[in-house]
Amino acid sequence: SYVIPGVKKLDMEMYSNTRESQTYTFSPDLEDLRIDFNFTIQVTLPPNLQKLCITTSLDSANFVSPELVRLEYLQLQLKNIQSFDETGIIAPNLKILDLTGCFKMSNFNGLKQFQRLKRLRLKYCVYPVGLFEECSFNELESFEYIGKGFPVSCDVSCSRLTIPSNLKSLSIKNIGNMNVDLRTLVFPAKLTRLELVDLSFNDGYFHLGENLQYVHIKTSRLAFESSFRIPHLAGELILEADYLTFESPEFMYH
Repeated sequence: SYVIPGVKKLDMEMYSNTRESQTYTFSPDLEDLRIDFNFTIQVTLPPNLQKLCITTSLDSANFVSPELVRLEYLQLQLKNIQSFDETGIIAPNLKILDLTGCFKMSNFNGLKQFQRLKRLRLKYCVYPVGLFEECSFNELESFEYIGKGFPVSCDVSCSRLTIPSNLKSLSIKNIGNMNVDLRTLVFPAKLTRLELVDLSFNDGYFHLGENLQYVHIKTSRLAFESSFRIPHLAGELILEADYLTFESPEFMYH
């Protein structure tokens, strides 16, 4: 038990060779908790947490959690969970969610509860196929994906890349074999930062939003129609392609 009255922040690294499950409880005064462990534990999460970071190399971890209404920042590195629902975490006011190394997670339905989310970052996870199509995330401003690829069962021959409507920053790297359908690709009007690295697009023209300030695109083929103009607010435009086509040179004079 780590019930220490008055303590607001606790950082724990726990390593053991034991295979016996251990139970941990914490003071309700705790607001910031980071746990890194390599043995089987059951954690009872305190109700007033505002920030929570959990890392484990285990097959499973058990959490007992009330509704965490004050939790705004959540970082998880749980390599063997298949669904977010397995955590049992309910946090209706979450602002930042960072999932790293959740290699086996393929069911992202549990993320739909986070309708006040401002920033979503997925690193070394499968891409959350269909998440943004099924859920609006109207307050989401930043989405970052550093990939591992798609679930095997997903058909990625020509896919729709749905982007939340109020996004300001979008970064997708190494998404896998996805071939994005340019006919349905629409960037939000508020988008100012765009980074698409190692994605493929079907035949067609790429269109950039007018308010973009930073653009980095790396792909095999990229084409712009004759009406293409560099966004007037763009301070940096990086285009990397094996085959880069501009239908007209007029963009260089505007």
